[in-house]
Amino acid sequence: MQGMVGCYEKRRDQNGTSSSKEVLGEMLSVFAEDKVSNVETHSFGRFSLAIFSNSRTPFSFRPEYIKIQNKHIFFDGFLRDKQEFLSILNGPTKLSIPESIINLSGQYNIVIFDESTDELVLVNDRHGSRYLYYYNDQGSFVFAPNPKVILSTRLIKDKELDYQAIISLLSHEYIIGDRSLVKGVKLLPHASYVKLTAHDQKITRYWNFNSLSSEKHSGNYDKLIETGISLTKKAIESFALDDAEIIIPLSGGMDSRTISCFLSNKANIKAIHMDYSFEKKLAAKIAGRLEIDLEIRPLESTLAWEKIDPFIACASNSLHQFWLYPHLKNKIDQGFGTLIVDGYLMNEVIGGLSTLKMGDYSQINQMFPPLNPAFDFILGPKIRDFYHENHDFQVAKIVSNCPINEAYEKYLYFTILNYGRRFTLLMSTIHQYLSAVGLPVLDYDLMDFCLRLPMNFKKNSRFYRDIVCSAFPEVVDIPWSRNRLPLNSDKNRHLMYSYIDKIKKAKYYLSRITHARIEYPARHDKNRWFRKDKDYRDYFMNLIFDDRTFDKGYVSKAGLEKIVCLIDTGRNYFDILEKVALIEIVSRELGVG
Repeated sequence: MQGMVGCYEKRRDQNGTSSSKEVLGEMLSVFAEDKVSNVETHSFGRFSLAIFSNSRTPFSFRPEYIKIQNKHIFFDGFLRDKQEFLSILNGPTKLSIPESIINLSGQYNIVIFDESTDELVLVNDRHGSRYLYYYNDQGSFVFAPNPKVILSTRLIKDKELDYQAIISLLSHEYIIGDRSLVKGVKLLPHASYVKLTAHDQKITRYWNFNSLSSEKHSGNYDKLIETGISLTKKAIESFALDDAEIIIPLSGGMDSRTISCFLSNKANIKAIHMDYSFEKKLAAKIAGRLEIDLEIRPLESTLAWEKIDPFIACASNSLHQFWLYPHLKNKIDQGFGTLIVDGYLMNEVIGGLSTLKMGDYSQINQMFPPLNPAFDFILGPKIRDFYHENHDFQVAKIVSNCPINEAYEKYLYFTILNYGRRFTLLMSTIHQYLSAVGLPVLDYDLMDFCLRLPMNFKKNSRFYRDIVCSAFPEVVDIPWSRNRLPLNSDKNRHLMYSYIDKIKKAKYYLSRITHARIEYPARHDKNRWFRKDKDYRDYFMNLIFDDRTFDKGYVSKAGLEKIVCLIDTGRNYFDILEKVALIEIVSRELGVG
């Protein structure tokens, strides 16, 4: 475990004493069996805080406590301009806290407590890349990287499921916005500046994606490519640390290929790939050209579900990318420190989409579809009524607050703040428990540069591909897994894809027509695993068809039995069962519902 846990007492009891230290003790009881982390506690009367650190974490990622005069400063994460920030706080400048951090690039949470005024300031990075949940009532403000820690306190007496969060999970497999599965416990929004005193409290946004609406780059395309190469190189190589094994989850895609290229000269680098037949060949070719070690991890039908620590699942409300968890756990058990350098959102930010047309909001909805009303039979009566009365989960509505009119930029706005942060950023929660994680695309200079690129540069990820082609011609001919074409091809997709799509559809309809009696096996088809693999099926059936599931009232037993019947007769609806399983793992660990 790595991170910060704290309690600020806004209102003291009748005797004038603060209970922040006692509340902190209640939160720390959750970690009683954590034998790996080092815990350092601090108490200043109205405010108490604990820092969790791990000696195997790379030095640049370790939490740190610094005192400057009356200010107690706590860092957690990766901060590139730490000394500059400290000099601002300690110097004669009159800059406010938001002004001093607006360009403070990194992945971090910062807590500043002024003992002379009892003022607490809490700040996260622009993208909110280090999860920090909080609960705020009239008397106290508590925060932690995991909602279970907050629920362990005396402050929340009634633990209720958040229906909107459940609908979001059933629709998307992640929670849109800043909600959690529990009413009242929220995720700190990105670019947040929290200021608390005994008499006042305020949570403000110190930065937003205003660069989306700013003037686009103009000038020579080749010069922009040179700038793009320079900024991408700087962002990736900032994680070329010497005190940890650098792990790259390598596939046949653009993001991991780009990271591997820029880090290929490091001796302590290792690439890991999940054993998918087509992408395995591409990953092996890339690793061979760059002369880096590649480890192929076996594809297990259980996808490590039974090995998952439910406590970690609570932090993200997602199980995306948990295939890496057993490997990292094994590294920790062996005493190794690791740093994952992940291609999170690189193709969305540096690259682009080939199908989204400007102004075509319907395509955005197709890419992030809500729960199909035809499946409302799986919902319990209370949540079904809520769903139909509050059917406002359409992505076009969510991004309506974005000041940009172009559909692609609305898509990007939603992706960065929702899909990216609440789904693909699971790596960040693994970060807090098992491994440090570097996310190059969150470099402020690189992000700002890419958000100002004209949209025509992003068609078919043209600009992104040209960066790699120019800097690393040795990997150009290796096909991109997205379209199976070399990187220097401007075509949208290989002709064989149309035939592959037709074959896939034919296989699916054959399975449906024969009620799954005739199937063509696919190694990663979870619907087929559920039909054919007894252990895999039993795990989900035992988890889902438990009285505790239906006591919560959000799903109907008859509805889920119907879904199972449809899967058994060839329909591909297993993802619904998977989402219910996720809700059950998290809600039971939290003790909610």
